[in-house]
Amino acid sequence: MSIPSAELANPFTSAEFELLRQFYAGVPTRVLRREFALDPWALLNRHRHLPPAQHQRLLHELRARPTSPEEIATTG
Repeated sequence: MSIPSAELANPFTSAEFELLRQFYAGVPTRVLRREFALDPWALLNRHRHLPPAQHQRLLHELRARPTSPEEIATTG
C-alpha cells in the first residue's frame, strides 16, 4: 500500500503536529489525549512509520519549536 504524495508532503494537521510537539516536549499522554481528543499513540505510530528522511525532518521541526510559555514569549 503506497501513501499518496500529498499526504507525505503534509502528513499531519496543525492539531496533530502540536500534539506530537508536546509529546516530544514531555507532556504526559493522558493530558494530550484529554486536551486534543486524539490518540497520541496512533499519531506517534504514524510519525514513526514515515519514510526515514521525512521522519527526521519532521522530528527536527518538532524539536525546533518553542515548548514552554517562556520560550514562546522570548521567540515571538
